[in-house]
Amino acid sequence: MLSPYKSFLLKLLLFTAILWGLLIIWNFYTPESFKIHHAYIIPLHFFIITSILHIRLVKSSQKEPKNFVYSFMGSTALRMFITLIALVIYILIDKANAMNFAVAFLFGYFVYLIFEVVELQKLFRK
Repeated sequence: MLSPYKSFLLKLLLFTAILWGLLIIWNFYTPESFKIHHAYIIPLHFFIITSILHIRLVKSSQKEPKNFVYSFMGSTALRMFITLIALVIYILIDKANAMNFAVAFLFGYFVYLIFEVVELQKLFRK
């Protein structure tokens, strides 16, 4: 049986691969005005952020379970700030394609956040 960390990382990797595939399909079939340039950055960014924060969150809940809510809120705020900083940097670098990228990036933010919350619920119900 896999450890909770490895199990989560495998699920996250599969989830990221599916989203990556959907982004490739999106960019292949949509008109130029709707294409998301540099779309590969989005799943990569959220894979790294989600894996690091999830492992940190699970470890903190094992040390002191009653502080889990504080740790979760802190990790969510950290994820939001890192995402905002990355988004602002991209917008400043590539203003011409900023709107499509920003919409896709924020969609990715919410999709990965929902994924992590669902996985945390499964973990703590055991």
